[in-house]
Amino acid sequence: MNINDLAHAYVQALPLNVINLKEIINWADSIIVKEDEPNIEVLELAGSTKGSEVMAQLSLLSSGYDEEASMRIFFGLCFKALKNGDAEYPKVAKRLFFWSAYETSLHGFEELTSYWDALDLADRGIYGNPEEIKENMLNFSDAKRV
Repeated sequence: MNINDLAHAYVQALPLNVINLKEIINWADSIIVKEDEPNIEVLELAGSTKGSEVMAQLSLLSSGYDEEASMRIFFGLCFKALKNGDAEYPKVAKRLFFWSAYETSLHGFEELTSYWDALDLADRGIYGNPEEIKENMLNFSDAKRV
């Protein structure tokens, strides 16, 4: 996988607790071990201790990312974190809503705009089954992930 695409996926995932700082630092360390001359951003990332530092370095590393590839990686991270209970469905659904409704022109992801509202309505007992909506989110993430 492309470093830029992974970095962008991690930028999306970290604020949602879909991935944690330790996992990102371990990823940076693995790049340092593999490459003869890792770039400065990877070195800085490996030495980061704060979320803000990690986000800054990831943003620099994500320059030139492929949106669809990085979001498919993000979907995979979401799938794993939601399935394991490491992330919250409403937070992930909200992020997916804003990405699909306002931040992309990619086709095939329109379904993502429905989960946030549907989950909210179901959780408040107004309409729908929250477990069914969560299952639909998992299925979508699973189908679209890398």
